[in-house]
Amino acid sequence: MTSNHEPEVNLSANESPLSPSPRVVSAISEHLNSLNRYPDKDGVDLRQIIANKLHLQSENIVLGNGCSEILDLSARAFLREGEEAIIGWPAFFPHHSVVEKAHGNKVIVPLKDFRYDLELMFQKVTSNTKLIIIANPNNPTGTIVSRGELDRFLAQVPEHIVTVLDEAYYEYVQEKDFPVSLDYVRQGKNVLVLRTLSKAYGLAGLRIGYGVGSSSVIQQLDDTRQHYNTNQLAQVAAAVALEDFEYLQKSVELNTNGLQYLKEKLDWLQVEYVPSEANFLLVRVADGQAVTRQLMDCGIRVQAMDRYQLPAFIRVTVGLPEENERFIGALAEIVS
Repeated sequence: MTSNHEPEVNLSANESPLSPSPRVVSAISEHLNSLNRYPDKDGVDLRQIIANKLHLQSENIVLGNGCSEILDLSARAFLREGEEAIIGWPAFFPHHSVVEKAHGNKVIVPLKDFRYDLELMFQKVTSNTKLIIIANPNNPTGTIVSRGELDRFLAQVPEHIVTVLDEAYYEYVQEKDFPVSLDYVRQGKNVLVLRTLSKAYGLAGLRIGYGVGSSSVIQQLDDTRQHYNTNQLAQVAAAVALEDFEYLQKSVELNTNGLQYLKEKLDWLQVEYVPSEANFLLVRVADGQAVTRQLMDCGIRVQAMDRYQLPAFIRVTVGLPEENERFIGALAEIVS
């Protein structure tokens, strides 16, 4: 097994293994002496930067303390007590918790072959449905909904329903048939697209994300959120990070290569996994809890999937090359 003297490798939280961009660190440093001042409560500058990047208007953008806060805002803004939200399972836990906190009714649709079953989701739509949440790519499976599937689905969804497209892992996607979700916003569809700087941009510790939608959808979210919901350093960091194309390219290439390495080695070990378009793999190991403990004994932290009702699986985040190698080496000993 791996030496206990080696540092712990954390491959459990779908974080970027890269430190933030040096440009981001420099920008943050320049603002440390102004922390006695409140941030811009409306994030005007950052919203305009995002709008320019996406070829939209600032009124189409809302900022959040990560995507999780915007998920919470969407449930509180669009659900009244007893109204329904359709969500998949297994999927990102806050999709469930925000509906519960808003006192809405969850209509849970099981995934089919680890992918969203949009046909069944549509069959569950009623006059009481007000919200649909789809993660694309999905966590913890890493699978996607294709452009054609989502086009057909949204063409049928009644106009009174807001469809939330949680695209936290958007930057990592390599599949060419991935939906161009911002086109739905431009077409006037009742959608809310969520993106974050926690993943590919390496800013998980600052908690900054944004939502994109029609001006009416964004206004309802803006009316629901707290003032100063994003802090000064997060706004500064995000503004610089979004312009650092070289860093983003490096981050995505690292993930693409790491994901390919893990898949090749798991194939060699004859260990099953779910093909992923994100920065992690869902891996079948028979007993996820046991393997998680054994990997922890080797100084490698992964996520057991029993809380997602997938007890035979672990989820492993793509790390640095040497971290990926340590994981494969330890897993090889365990499965042998």
